[in-house]
Amino acid sequence: MVVPDFELICEIMLVAEGFLEARLLARKFITLYSLCKELLSKQVMVFAIYCYINTIFSCCMAIYAHLCGENMAQAATNAG
Repeated sequence: MVVPDFELICEIMLVAEGFLEARLLARKFITLYSLCKELLSKQVMVFAIYCYINTIFSCCMAIYAHLCGENMAQAATNAG
């Protein structure tokens, strides 16, 4: 079975949202996720991992937008 490169997927998602330091943020995000993954069952499917990454990323963007008093589109543009 082929294992996807989650760091690259995360980096692409960050670039798509307008982050300028996407590579560094992706590396940090995947490190954090890897630490959390150790607490999860060993039978977590690859699709579920992608969903977790996407959900956490969306929540982070919502929190950032709320703290900055912006809507999601403005937050994504200004996040970098």
